[in-house]
Amino acid sequence: MFGVVYRYAVRGDATNSQLKGGVVGAFGLTRGLSLAEGVLSSGGWGADQVGAAGIGMGQSMLLFGFAASALELGMRMGWVEIDAVGEKI
Repeated sequence: MFGVVYRYAVRGDATNSQLKGGVVGAFGLTRGLSLAEGVLSSGGWGADQVGAAGIGMGQSMLLFGFAASALELGMRMGWVEIDAVGEKI
């Protein structure tokens, strides 16, 4: 899902780094907050739980950042493209 949304979001303005970062941030934050909710609801708000929730959020941001980098590479190499009608990914 991330790859499809990312590609369609940046297809019109591939040089807009804020748009790219926003897509990565939205997916990373959503996944990170859901992980944090699970950790914090099961064990309270202790230092260990807050630390684990923060690590989970950081991992989510990195995961989607790496996925975006792979998509950017694929677009530069011509492996990922969209034709004029927007049907091919």
